Amino acid sequence: MAFERDKLLYEVSKLYYEDKMTQEKVAKQMGLSRQRVQRFLDAARKEGIVQIHLVNPMSSCRKLEEKLEQHFKLTKAIVIPCGIKTEEIIRKNIGKAAAIYLEKSIHDNDIIGIGWGRTVYEIINYFNPNKKIPITAVPLIGGIGQMSADFQVNELVKKFAEKAGGTFIPFYVPALVDTDEIINVLFSDTNIGKVAKLWGKVNIAVIGIGGPLSKDSYIPTSYYNEADIDLLKKEESAGDILSYFLCQNGKLCTSQLSKKVMGISPELLRKIKRVVAVAGSLRKKDAIFSALEGKFIDVLVTDDNVAKSILKNKLYNFHNELY
Repeated sequence: MAFERDKLLYEVSKLYYEDKMTQEKVAKQMGLSRQRVQRFLDAARKEGIVQIHLVNPMSSCRKLEEKLEQHFKLTKAIVIPCGIKTEEIIRKNIGKAAAIYLEKSIHDNDIIGIGWGRTVYEIINYFNPNKKIPITAVPLIGGIGQMSADFQVNELVKKFAEKAGGTFIPFYVPALVDTDEIINVLFSDTNIGKVAKLWGKVNIAVIGIGGPLSKDSYIPTSYYNEADIDLLKKEESAGDILSYFLCQNGKLCTSQLSKKVMGISPELLRKIKRVVAVAGSLRKKDAIFSALEGKFIDVLVTDDNVAKSILKNKLYNFHNELY
């Protein structure tokens, strides 16, 4: 009798869980009432004939986070499971996670420097603290005209400050100029000079990480011509932070392009107490790895595919150094 009962529990469970039948269809096929089917399914779970295992994707991400923190000496890593999602969805999920992190970690009187980019833009969209925080927010780089909202850095910073209930300090200059002489002239202006001095007091920076520059990049060729792109390819540029291009080893490329940037210097960026970098998708894995190797980042928010890739790269390099 017990064997026949177990067999019945198995057959009902197989139709329901494996063949994806509704309880009504199982009842009709087995000649049972729907109530009896429900009781059989409950019994099958209690007696171990049916075993349901839940896998929390965040638990595996926590392991990745701990490894990133350990191998790259990070204050914190936040890894988002992405599966096969599009870059747009990955950006939104990373932006949301970073916004939540900032809501919990910024405090009264913090001076927050903000960069640009599509993922930073998503942070601003999702950022919604439940109380007013009297912070000061300032751009870390100038703006780019004729571009979408995610590169209008003054608007991004203004919106962030308004949501926090803090103060916005504008930086009305272009991000890229033709020569370093122009940079010197602009920084000699009193108002622009005040922003540059404020960078030395920033204790939290929020930046994106750009991928390899190409003719199909999001930044238009009016800012980087074909000669610039060819030069960066020759120097094996992996990507950029605030328009400063990094080589694979995390050092700044020797390109003359760095002299065109109207923004915080890489040296000063490294001195900021907490630099929160947001970037995802495998297209940017080398750029993210380079920024980590260059010690520019204290908090990284990325996706699990990138986390696995850069950890593999880190361990590979470490193994090669040993032998």
